[in-house]
Amino acid sequence: MSQNKHLSTQILLVVLTIFVVGLGFNYFYQPFWNQTNYQTQPENVTARQELPGAGNLGNSLNQPLSTKQTIAQLLVLPVFPTSTGEIPTEIKTWLETNQPGFIQLRSMRVSTESADFKPVSLATAQTLTKKLTELSRGFIWPPVLMTYFSGGLTELKGDGFVTVPTMKSLCDSPDKTEPAIASAAAQLKQLGISMVVGPVVDVVLSAGGPKGLCSDPDKLVLGSKKYIENFGAAGVLPILAHFPGSGRASSNPILQPQTLAITVSDLKPFQQLFKIYPNLGVLVSPIKVAEKFDGLPCSQSKECLATFPSQFPEVIVIVEGVNAKGARSRFVPSLAASAGAELVKVQIATQSAGGVQSASSSGQISIAESAKLSLLAGANILMFDSTISPAELTDLINQLEIWSATDAELKTAIEASWKKIISLRAGQNQ
Repeated sequence: MSQNKHLSTQILLVVLTIFVVGLGFNYFYQPFWNQTNYQTQPENVTARQELPGAGNLGNSLNQPLSTKQTIAQLLVLPVFPTSTGEIPTEIKTWLETNQPGFIQLRSMRVSTESADFKPVSLATAQTLTKKLTELSRGFIWPPVLMTYFSGGLTELKGDGFVTVPTMKSLCDSPDKTEPAIASAAAQLKQLGISMVVGPVVDVVLSAGGPKGLCSDPDKLVLGSKKYIENFGAAGVLPILAHFPGSGRASSNPILQPQTLAITVSDLKPFQQLFKIYPNLGVLVSPIKVAEKFDGLPCSQSKECLATFPSQFPEVIVIVEGVNAKGARSRFVPSLAASAGAELVKVQIATQSAGGVQSASSSGQISIAESAKLSLLAGANILMFDSTISPAELTDLINQLEIWSATDAELKTAIEASWKKIISLRAGQNQ
């Protein structure tokens, strides 16, 4: 009798061991997004419109781009207009020389020495976009204009612009707020803006999270559909932000490195919306996911971005803050320390980027290294924060050109992103 009891205990222990190991494999080894396998009924996909330069497709054959020109096509240049809508001289010169693929319209700086900004009025934006169009008329590929346009993140919210509802308002009253969304989309299209960062599908799950966002994933999906459908109907491509979800962030992940415990609730809106609209854009934040990706930010991790090429290959992957502290820092909170304790420096092994990336004495990798990691991870477009300078962008282009001459993987990644951008401009993959 005792032998049978002992045998039963051993069998139970074996079964429990297998169960625990299975859970560990499921959490640590299965693809990131496979942990949120939702079934969503497919709906009509918002048609992708042709973007500036769509008529220049022949130029990719008749006038093949150099490596430097191709790299420039992957960059988003932030432009801060003057109070009269003029293009700052340094920016204008850099635009004429490098001809980047994208321009992000930003708020006006109060002064060149100040980090404070003030809203851009509709009249100023009209002057600026007209001058940008005139300036780029002779470019092989005219730059695509884009901006943030979602509640508190809106860059263009001065006199004359429609007030954009917050994501919380859109979640709580989607039908009531839809007219404002439709009017805002029409305004942007009239300005020549073809891409917009929004909707923001971060789910706020704690009291200390970002304000103005939604706390219910299901309501967030419904409200986001209103945003996507209205901007898509106006011919403006929506870019879902901020993957993999920054609703738990206590501060801006671009400015301050953040390690967050990403859950099903964070990922659910992204997955459901991409199943309905598989040809949108996604803005990836330099968030580090707890116990994942060897401590790399999601924006630099091939594993974190793996679902896009495998399950959502039409999605345009844009990484933000390439030059910012959140992406470049190689300091992370010590796992042995309590919350708010000291930081420890770590080295992160990144085989695809050429071995271990050692941080400088400041604890940061270079802007070019940050960009390289993102491209190798699967980014198509590189976006920068407001502190980037034209000189730094030039250095980045030069360094990536040098590396790509001997790094076949990097060269392939650059060329693949450029081909995807050509499809984006042509309105293909609808």
